[in-house]
Amino acid sequence: MAISHQLPCRVSGARHTTLIPTLVIATAVAVALVVASPLVQAQTYTVLYRFTGGPDGATPYAGLAADAAGDLYGTAGTGGSGFGTVHRLSNENGNWTFTPLYSFRGGSDGSEPLTVTVGPDGTLYGTTAAGGGNGCGTGAQGPGCGTVFNLRPPPTACATALCPWTETVLYRFSGGADGKYPSRGLVFDQAGNNVGTENFRPTPSACPPENRPAPACPSHFRRRCSSDTPVL
Repeated sequence: MAISHQLPCRVSGARHTTLIPTLVIATAVAVALVVASPLVQAQTYTVLYRFTGGPDGATPYAGLAADAAGDLYGTAGTGGSGFGTVHRLSNENGNWTFTPLYSFRGGSDGSEPLTVTVGPDGTLYGTTAAGGGNGCGTGAQGPGCGTVFNLRPPPTACATALCPWTETVLYRFSGGADGKYPSRGLVFDQAGNNVGTENFRPTPSACPPENRPAPACPSHFRRRCSSDTPVL
């Protein structure tokens, strides 16, 4: 079989260039796949925690975030006080311990939390798809258009494992030019700004073909650490 592509490899001390066929690379990749396949087949599925729908929350549909210690943080969209929870899973000698960190009340604190992110300061940052008590009418998940929030652990060690974290609402969406109903979590850029997305729940015909958001289309926001005002 003829080989149509070759990779140049310059040999030190020589005046010419030796060509190595791509067949060598393909063979190496094939060998690597054969060696790695038993490792893939050896993986197992393990349930770390089963939600009860009580104080621990229910209907988790977002992913997990990990801190430097290997603890996992996540959310449940409902349950708790009725409007969702934030929790932690800690691993000690192979045993996972579930700890509720915060239960949303559906008022000014927000409701229906989405993915949380471990910030540069080690605390949790996230968004709620509803709540906040600022515009957008009232619904099953409480009044408001959604929030951006921060959760911090207690300043001193707790005597019990069930010690709630403190929530600070960083921004409440109004449903105007700033958007409403956040649909994703947050990420941090190199400057430490929070970057996220609002979901305007558009109809396909409402969005212009141009690469810029319209009032009925999804848009992005950035929150500077020194300001509570999102930059659209």
